[in-house]
Amino acid sequence: MDSRLPIALILFVLGLGPCFAQTSSPLASHWGAADYPEFKRGFQSGMTFLSFTEYDSKRRRFGETEQGLAAQAKDPVLANAEPPYPETMGFNFLSLAYGNHVNSQSTELSNMMYRYTASLGLNSDRFTEFYQNQVVHKGYRDIDPVPRDRVRCDDPLRLGCAEFALGGEIFYRFTNMELEDKLKFYSSNFFVGVGTSVGTPLLEGYVELGVTQLPTLVTTEYLGIRVAGMIRVGGNLQPPFQDPRFGKIAPGYYLVQGGLESILFEKIYRIVLSNNFTYHSGLFVDDQGREIRELFWTIGIDIDSFYFEAFNDMLGGTDFGPSFGGRFHWDIEKPGKILSAVETFVQGLNRSR
Repeated sequence: MDSRLPIALILFVLGLGPCFAQTSSPLASHWGAADYPEFKRGFQSGMTFLSFTEYDSKRRRFGETEQGLAAQAKDPVLANAEPPYPETMGFNFLSLAYGNHVNSQSTELSNMMYRYTASLGLNSDRFTEFYQNQVVHKGYRDIDPVPRDRVRCDDPLRLGCAEFALGGEIFYRFTNMELEDKLKFYSSNFFVGVGTSVGTPLLEGYVELGVTQLPTLVTTEYLGIRVAGMIRVGGNLQPPFQDPRFGKIAPGYYLVQGGLESILFEKIYRIVLSNNFTYHSGLFVDDQGREIRELFWTIGIDIDSFYFEAFNDMLGGTDFGPSFGGRFHWDIEKPGKILSAVETFVQGLNRSR
C-alpha cells in the first residue's frame, strides 16, 4: 500500500474538525478489539486494559528478525544499537463517550450519527503483568511467564505516565427500501464511517466500510445469530508534543474484522455472545522496516447494560508486542434489568423507613 495514501487520509480527516473520532478506547482496535460502530444514542462509560510486551515467554524480542540478528553478530555497532521496542507497557484507560443523530427529524440525516470519546488513564504494567503471567500463563495455560526487563512506568504516578486521548467518529447507515402496501424506508445495518483520534499514544485517522448486527435466517425465541464485518484503512503519526510511546510505527495500515453474535434467551433474559477475528496489516515495524502483521481473536458477552470483551494475539501464534487486552463498558442512561432491580430495592428500603 502506498504510504502516502494513509497520510493523506489523516490530513483529510483532521481537516474536517473535531466532530470525528474513534468510538472505542485509544489503540484498542490495533489490539484486536471489535470496533463496529454503536447504533445507539446517549452516554457510555468504560475501562480498557492493553498490554504491550517487549518479550514473549521464550524471550524473543518483539520486532527483531533473523536478518537483523545476523547483521548484529557481524557488526558491533549494530549489536549495541537499541532494539526496535525496548519497553514493556500497560495502557489503562477510563473512557466516556456520547453518541447521537446528526438530525433525527430529517429522513437522511437521521441515518447519520456522531460519537465523541474522551479517555484518561495511566501507563502501568502492574495489572496487565499480573493478568498475563499469574492468571493466563500460570493459572490457565500452565506455560512460562513473559519476562520483563525495562518497564516504561515502574511508578505510574510519576510525571510522563499519564495517558489521554480525544476523538470521535461519524458514520452513515445506508437506507433500505421496502414496497408492500406502500413504499417504506428504514435504516440498514450497512455503514460507512470516518474518524480520528488524538492522544499521547498515537495520532490516527481512518475511513471504514462494513456491516454490523445483520440478522440471519437463524432466529428463534431462544437463539438468534447475527453477523458483522468491516474493513478499515487508516494512517498514523507520532504525537509531536512528548516522547513517543513507540519508537517506530507504520505510516498506514488496514484491518479486516469479521464475526458472529449469538443472541440467547431473547424473551427471558437477553444474553449476547460474540466471537470476532481481526487481521491487521501492522501498526508496528520490525528491524528491517517491514510492517508486523497481526492476527487477533476476540470474545465478548453483552448482558443487561454491561459489555465485556477480551482479545488476544494467540491466533497469530505470538505473545509479544500488542499481545492482549480487555475492556468493559456500560450504558449510563439506560440501566438494564439488574440495575433497575437494585434501584427499585433501594427505593423500597427508603420508603419503609
